[in-house]
Amino acid sequence: MPICDICEDKVDKVNTCTSCGVDFCKTCGSISQMLCEDCSTEEDDE
Repeated sequence: MPICDICEDKVDKVNTCTSCGVDFCKTCGSISQMLCEDCSTEEDDE
């Protein structure tokens, strides 16, 4: 089972952030933008 790099939970599926490359689950980022919550927050600040 894959592990989310952000919450460190075992999940069914991880997505890779297009900005920083970490693997994140559906609750730790935006799947539509393919950004983890950290990078998604950074984009919102700009």
